[in-house]
Amino acid sequence: MTPFVDRDERVAAEGGADSADTSSASMSCIAEYSVRVRPDGRLAADLRVTNTGPDELRGWSIRFDLPAGQRLTTASVLHWQQDQRAIQLTIDRPLAPGASTAAALQGNVGPATAAETAGTARAFAVNGQPCIRVAP
Repeated sequence: MTPFVDRDERVAAEGGADSADTSSASMSCIAEYSVRVRPDGRLAADLRVTNTGPDELRGWSIRFDLPAGQRLTTASVLHWQQDQRAIQLTIDRPLAPGASTAAALQGNVGPATAAETAGTARAFAVNGQPCIRVAP
């Protein structure tokens, strides 16, 4: 069996809210995402979310976009969905301030060209609040 190859693609995203929605107005997070792609086109990814805000997150979800050609097949969370490139993971447990949670994701890379499937997930948002910084 061929081991997963780490493509050394990491994204750190820090999110903060500046909207009038008081349920998430003090929410902020750090999202770390890494992906490994096998030569046969299967992928495995790890996502870690840390609540850096002062309030506990309850009934929360994280959304992000995959590169073209990548498709999830399973996730280690109970509720998840993919609409083309957009992924949403709904987390059914609270996340206390300073605490982290992780999700394991599996999928595959479709027949798109290598240039289209290169890269990593982007545009992370927790409870609709977009990330204010995305850095490799």
